[in-house]
Amino acid sequence: AGYLNQFLDIAVTVGEKVISEQHFFAAGAGFGKVGRTYGMPGDAYAVSDGERIYFVDKEGTVSMCVPDMEDETGDILWTDGMYAYTTAMFGVDENMLEDYTISNLSEIIYLDNRLWTVLKLDMKYTEERILACFSMEEGWTLASKLPAGFKTAEGISIAPYQGELYLLGGLDNTTGNLQSLVMRMDPLTMKWQNGTALPEGRAFAQAVATGDK
Repeated sequence: AGYLNQFLDIAVTVGEKVISEQHFFAAGAGFGKVGRTYGMPGDAYAVSDGERIYFVDKEGTVSMCVPDMEDETGDILWTDGMYAYTTAMFGVDENMLEDYTISNLSEIIYLDNRLWTVLKLDMKYTEERILACFSMEEGWTLASKLPAGFKTAEGISIAPYQGELYLLGGLDNTTGNLQSLVMRMDPLTMKWQNGTALPEGRAFAQAVATGDK
């Protein structure tokens, strides 16, 4: 399960001979060779919508490929380097900042034909946190301000479940406590509602749906 929707470089050594190939694990049956890729960001999130695979690097640049589509040499066809995170998503003019960083506070998920993640803008003297979404038409945009319980949290878990987006847990920077808070949002209305709290506080964890849970 840990390799679902991920590439894995496999090397087999026989004596002095080393055979290396890259495989993509899609579901149940196991690994299958999908060809070679070039220029793919090495330090990136990989997210799949079931057909395409999206790679998002630290700057928010999105690359995309379809594993079943190859060129005449057997290499995967993919688009390279669309959009990136910007301070405008936070309502801040980049020209007014001397120094800043934008970083992910959660994993990146796919829901409702968009990518979603929690972002932090660190302006050195203050911070802003938002829920951002990505579409092929608009790039990265502000989806929603975070609910109050997540505005000072790090290590937030994010997951899609039954058509809604869930935020879970996190480490509260103001108190140092692990949170059990759960909030859910309908991507059609962008309205937040309370979810059932976690049995105990969690942070820097991955949340996944299995069956009806």
